[in-house]
Amino acid sequence: MYYIIYFDIAGLIMTLFLLYSYLVFTYLPSWNNRIYVMTLVAVVGATATNIFSCFSDFWPQKFLFWKYAIDVIHLLIGNFVPVSFYIYFYSMTHKRKEFTLKSQLFMMLAAAYEVIAIISSPFTHFVMYFDDTGIYCRGPGMASLF
Repeated sequence: MYYIIYFDIAGLIMTLFLLYSYLVFTYLPSWNNRIYVMTLVAVVGATATNIFSCFSDFWPQKFLFWKYAIDVIHLLIGNFVPVSFYIYFYSMTHKRKEFTLKSQLFMMLAAAYEVIAIISSPFTHFVMYFDDTGIYCRGPGMASLF
């Protein structure tokens, strides 16, 4: 099945427009708003790196290091998006002083697992890897990131 990149491009344009309009017209400096902007920036970063990683899949095998680097960065940013949504929802329902280390523990453990699994993936092929012909493949640990 072919990957349709036009949805990513449209999503990037719409999210950039949303971020711009929010910052220019409705932004008020508060904890909730800073978290919301952080979430939008994470979505923009994840979408932009996904577009870039789609094009890097066609690079020759001699650029394997850069292909891994781009995909690892994309996975790190993309997996930060749910964490930033969690922080945003938490900021909407709690005061900032309630965001203690105890309330962050589960989120930090999940994020630590994701970072270790993704960064080690070029060596372990746990989350993703490129086969001998340079084709992007998902590893057995990709489902655990979802």
